[in-house]
Amino acid sequence: MNRVLKNLLFRFPFLFSDRRFLELVHPLRTSHQLCLDEPKRFNDKIQYLKLYDRKPLYTTLSDKVSAKDFAAGILGPEAIIPTLGVYDRVGDIPWESLPSSFVLKCTHDSGGLVICRDKAALTNDAALDRSAASDLSAALDRPAASDLTAAPDREASFDRDAACAK
Repeated sequence: MNRVLKNLLFRFPFLFSDRRFLELVHPLRTSHQLCLDEPKRFNDKIQYLKLYDRKPLYTTLSDKVSAKDFAAGILGPEAIIPTLGVYDRVGDIPWESLPSSFVLKCTHDSGGLVICRDKAALTNDAALDRSAASDLSAALDRPAASDLTAAPDREASFDRDAACAK
């Protein structure tokens, strides 16, 4: 049943109000019921804030590219690791023009990244190439869950590897 419900929720999130969507998804991910009326657990409080504290700044900060632009406006561009490119699809990425070391990440999620310390090893290992492309494609194609924050554009960005940025 959980698998069917999960499939329905993530394929058709627009069928549910934001609150109902969270009430259905939360126990599937955390194994406890969501309490929004009097939140006591940390996760319940985060979900409450997602529903009832909707500042436009949160949308800006939830997208990696927009957040970097925001931070550069405050700290100055010299404090920000340069972005090498932003692409809509994995197939658009010009692998040959990337530096020898870089970080590839989706702009709209957490944890969807590939750290490449040696481009030659990445491009010569077809299995790793397919795995990275598959993970990135899946993240880019994943439907947005309602409009808890206005969904940022789904893209992939490349940053110069922090260890190599001098």
